[in-house]
Amino acid sequence: MNSTAAAQAFARRGYRALPGFLDAGETQLLAAQYGHLHAHAAGILLRMRTASTEAADFYRAHPGELIVVPERDQPLEVCRFERIAQCLPAFRETQVEKIRRRLQDLFGEEFFLFKDKCNLKSPGGGAFPAHQDIAAYDSFGPPYHVTAAVALDASTLENGCMEVAENYLALQSDQRELNATDYGALPLFHHENGGPRNGDILDAVQDRLDWRPIEMAAGDVLLFDSYLPHRSAPNRSGQPRRVFFLTFNPARYGDHYAAYYRRKSEDFGNPMFHVSTPTRHEALHQAAGEPS
Repeated sequence: MNSTAAAQAFARRGYRALPGFLDAGETQLLAAQYGHLHAHAAGILLRMRTASTEAADFYRAHPGELIVVPERDQPLEVCRFERIAQCLPAFRETQVEKIRRRLQDLFGEEFFLFKDKCNLKSPGGGAFPAHQDIAAYDSFGPPYHVTAAVALDASTLENGCMEVAENYLALQSDQRELNATDYGALPLFHHENGGPRNGDILDAVQDRLDWRPIEMAAGDVLLFDSYLPHRSAPNRSGQPRRVFFLTFNPARYGDHYAAYYRRKSEDFGNPMFHVSTPTRHEALHQAAGEPS
């Protein structure tokens, strides 16, 4: 594969900011789509609560439904929802397609949507600890992914914007494995397996990473690959911090979207689907030979 010089530069850094990627009209459309999705997500939590149904049982019985995770201590408050493009085709035709075309221009090849989600960090919402997405994706086939973080609200230091590790490629450590990709050997740092810190990069590694906060305005996009260590602090503001995360893989590795969500519906409690998350699901299960 002959990647573009821009793609090689992206991989050497691990991320790229796209300020103003969505114009005012597109951001307004995203807000309307969010409103529809959030109402549906809240309805699902109410259905589970009313029927005293655990999420794992609900999704085995409703394999095509929007996947919703509540806040840890508030079972009726949405923390995250995903499988968006399947449940809202208009979202795929607008937001997903625009980002897919941008990736195609950058990398010089086609991309498939791998997964999608929206994180709602409510006022007082917890931190997302330091992790690498590849730790959760490694068993699905593609060795490399690119995620677009799409800000629906301003993402600031006060409300817990994303922070990225600037020096992770240069960091020498015996607490890492090197994965072969088209952009060279990229590091997967050792991380917690199972328990309340499932997926967190080991503290000894975290302490040696140089963290940079990435503030964003509504409509901004941050592209980052699945090896970039990232984290975010609690929301100490009075407003939510809502960010959509659309993850893609190069098309030559196949289309894994349906398989990913089929497996998640069948095995919702598996720790590999709850990596470094502040939700109540993080400590429910121990890893059983699966990547976290």
